[in-house]
Amino acid sequence: MVKKSQIKKSISISFETVILIIIGLFSLLFTIYIILNAYEQVFFQDIRYLQTLRRFRNNFVLELIEQKIFTAGSDVSLHEITKDNFRYISFPSINSSIEVTASLKKGDQYYIRGNKAHVIRRENSNDTLVYFDEKWRTTLSMDELDINSLIFLSSNDVNYLFKISNIAIKTDEFKTDSEENLVPKLFIVCENSNRVKIITAELVNATRK
Repeated sequence: MVKKSQIKKSISISFETVILIIIGLFSLLFTIYIILNAYEQVFFQDIRYLQTLRRFRNNFVLELIEQKIFTAGSDVSLHEITKDNFRYISFPSINSSIEVTASLKKGDQYYIRGNKAHVIRRENSNDTLVYFDEKWRTTLSMDELDINSLIFLSSNDVNYLFKISNIAIKTDEFKTDSEENLVPKLFIVCENSNRVKIITAELVNATRK
């Protein structure tokens, strides 16, 4: 006859084994994710059946905005924001936050990861350009943003607060200031299957965490 103590010991060992197996599986999945992520970024090629990397469909719009806001040789007073490493962009009014990573570009074509926002910056500019895909993995509520809505662009140490000053759906509706741009601006280009939206926001404040 099996003693109760032996049964308890057997159950305890089995429970510990299950915990170790679960931890091992999580470690394996995380390692695979890191490897696949590195593969996509190095070779600019998506993993079959796991399509997370793709061409930015409105690449011409992104290049047009980039040319307008990043004027080569412009005489500006650079702000610390242009040198910071951003981690998240947040939209409080629609309760959305998206992880930020560096832009992906091969030749003249920008690429995009489905769950990230990508940042483009230039050394001679105070402005920052962010582009992302408007889907369930990022947000589906960009149409709910209005003029004066707030946007946070956050690094490890600083929260930068911006206020939306313009929203354009067509490229000819997008305008930049004619005078020197000493106040940092954030430009957002987001696309979905129906349209591309261009958002302009000005820096209001920056607070250290």
